[in-house]
Amino acid sequence: SLKDDIDSASSPDKALDISLPSIADLDLALLPPDYLLALLERSHFPNVTSLSLNLRHNDYRPLVDRLYLPSPRGGPSLLANVETLKLSGLSCWDEPLLTKAAEALTRVRQLHVNFRHVSVMWFEFLSEPTFSEGDPSTAPPIELFPSLEIVYITGKPGSDVKNLVKRRKEIGKPLREVYLNIDEILYSDDVTWFKQNVELFERFEDPDHESLSDADSEESLEDWDDEDGSDGLDSEFDDDYYEGEYYYELAMEF
Repeated sequence: SLKDDIDSASSPDKALDISLPSIADLDLALLPPDYLLALLERSHFPNVTSLSLNLRHNDYRPLVDRLYLPSPRGGPSLLANVETLKLSGLSCWDEPLLTKAAEALTRVRQLHVNFRHVSVMWFEFLSEPTFSEGDPSTAPPIELFPSLEIVYITGKPGSDVKNLVKRRKEIGKPLREVYLNIDEILYSDDVTWFKQNVELFERFEDPDHESLSDADSEESLEDWDDEDGSDGLDSEFDDDYYEGEYYYELAMEF
């Protein structure tokens, strides 16, 4: 099994080395950091153009570090060819690591992000995508998300998104399409403004977010009724953790 291959490998040279060129859409979710890191060290995904990350409740800094580095085979990083990025959750607040990851996302045209479960740095990257490292007079500017045209945003009110659209227009990196989660605050005047300043503006419902909210609500009612009087504050973490362990075992068996 993959688990046995990983456990028995004392070095990357002895590890299982797989190339998966047919995979264009990669979804990393509900798996422990150590397993994902081992997977990326031993597998090569040269043609991933759509990447989804839903990784919470653990320290994923080593994984972010791996994502922007060149492939172990010497090719480009996993992020290099990504055109659609979905950030449903990512437990990493290390600014230098996140900056390096953002620098590698040069081809991203479409971005889905839930700002309730990622660092605020991602919003800053979108709002101020040009900066210099070192002396601005000598260091060439670095552009983040230079190809970005379409955003789906959850966890930010309409006023913040309006400022984002304004800022990117000012610096010559305008957004063509903006989609704002229907749960976010949006004033009627801003609706008019968006429709005048981007090619397409719409509200959207996130089915994943909705199902999670329903499940959390039902779980909360059960927690408050526990015989021991527990308020259930740790239940969401525990359930996510064990669900992650369940998928971890399935992945290892596969």
